Amino acid sequence: MTKKIPVEKIDEFCDLMFRALDHAGLLPQRMGEASHAFEKYSRRLSGFLTRYDRAETAYDEWYTSALRGMHDSRRERVEPTFQAVRTWLTDEKHRSVFEGEGKKDNLNHLKRSLYGRVYSWLYPRRQLALTYVNIHKGNAAQFERTTIAQNFADDVIDVWEEFEEIVPASALNDAQQYLIDNRSYYKSWKASNDDKPENAGDLA
Repeated sequence: MTKKIPVEKIDEFCDLMFRALDHAGLLPQRMGEASHAFEKYSRRLSGFLTRYDRAETAYDEWYTSALRGMHDSRRERVEPTFQAVRTWLTDEKHRSVFEGEGKKDNLNHLKRSLYGRVYSWLYPRRQLALTYVNIHKGNAAQFERTTIAQNFADDVIDVWEEFEEIVPASALNDAQQYLIDNRSYYKSWKASNDDKPENAGDLA
C-alpha cells in the first residue's frame, strides 16, 4: 500500500527553506531566470537528504555550501532563518518526512514539484517589492531602510489585498525584507527608465 505524501508538512518545510535562501540572496531577483537559478540550493539540500540517513548531517553540509554562495554581510543576519530549517528537520514530529521509510517517496515528490513551489513562493513577494519600487523609483529618499520599514505595507496595500487570501501574512514581511536588503540596487532605478519591469509579471 502506497503511503500518503505529507504534502502539508513539505509545504511548511519549503516555506522555511525558501525564506532562508531568499534572505541570503540565493534566489533570483528576476522571475525570468532559468529554472536552475530557482532550484539550485533547494535541490542541493534534497540531494544531501537523499545521501545521508540523518537530516542534521544533510543540513550541515547544505548550510556550508550555502555560506559559500552568500555575501559575507548577510551571514550573521540570516543565521536565524537557516537555523529554523535545521530545527524543523530535526524535530521529532518531522524527522519521518525525510528520514526512514517514507523518505524516498517524499523526496521524489519534493524534487518533482520544486520549481513550481519556489516560483509560486517567490512571485507574490517580488510583485509586492516591485510595486513599491515602481511607486517610488527615482526618489532615493524612499529607499532608506527606515522609510521602507515605515511605508511599505501601506504603499503596497492594493496589491497585497490580491494575495492575502492565498499566501501567508509572512509574505508581506518577506517582500519588505527583500527590498530592504536590495535597496541600493532599486534606489538606482530612474523614473524615466522604460527598460525596467513595471510589475513582477514582466520579470518573466
